[in-house]
Amino acid sequence: MIRHLAIALCVCVSIVTGLPGCGGETDPGVMIIHVGNGAEPQGLDPHIVTGVPEHHILLALFEGLVRADTKTLEPIPGMAETWEVSEDKLVYTFHLRKDAKWSNGDPLTAKDFLYAWRRNLTPSLGSQYSYMLHCMINAKEYNEGTITDFGQVGGKALDDHTVQVTLNYPAPYFFELQTHYSWFPIQ
Repeated sequence: MIRHLAIALCVCVSIVTGLPGCGGETDPGVMIIHVGNGAEPQGLDPHIVTGVPEHHILLALFEGLVRADTKTLEPIPGMAETWEVSEDKLVYTFHLRKDAKWSNGDPLTAKDFLYAWRRNLTPSLGSQYSYMLHCMINAKEYNEGTITDFGQVGGKALDDHTVQVTLNYPAPYFFELQTHYSWFPIQ
């Protein structure tokens, strides 16, 4: 009995230590991430999905203006390297990293954020997380279809690398909202 157990243990150790070497060479420019996600994702569109498995994958694929420090949960740079907040806490101006690029090499711009926000708020899309953007001026009205001009919504591209958000009211949780994929840029 002990001998069989010892043989089984040796076989298991051999398999576990030998498997990482299987599969051939990989391109040194390719990063492979293995994540135990718990379930298959229903999709990868950040404006449609709502599940935890999708959330885990989207956080690995996308990044918002800021992210949360893993120890303090304070906002730290994400796609925005710096930002200013107005004295009345209604206007947030984010300065994007100039070296930020999409996976195809295209530069990330302020317009990518606006495109994502407009799409998320478009009534016909039916995004279940569109309400997370309602703190922006006229975002709720645009989302409900009472206004149709996205130019009236409180998101602006001041230039290619500057995004400005104007809120309806001071929202002390605004930075936390920015860490949710419903605010992330898409192309």
